Amino acid sequence: MQKSHYHKELTIAATQRKNGAQNSKKDVMKIQSWLCLYSMTNHGSGTASGIDGGFGSATEQAASGLKKNFKTLMPLTFSYDTVGITGLQKGLLTRFTEVRNNCL
Repeated sequence: MQKSHYHKELTIAATQRKNGAQNSKKDVMKIQSWLCLYSMTNHGSGTASGIDGGFGSATEQAASGLKKNFKTLMPLTFSYDTVGITGLQKGLLTRFTEVRNNCL
């Protein structure tokens, strides 16, 4: 069976912080999993982390590695063909630009 709905796996309830009192172990494990998946396809990115549900120094360092690689994840430009008519109607390029500028 091929899964077509991933909302549950992609949702994080709140911002997770290093040693944060409000951190959710489940959400931190999602973040750590994503960081590890990114490191598997982008060797040398510095995003590998243990998946233990604790947001400590190793996870913080891995997240910093992802931030350093952010420009390769989100290039400066997209073409109409990449975004499509729906993306343009929903203001995808505007939101993309805001996210990219705020994260760098």
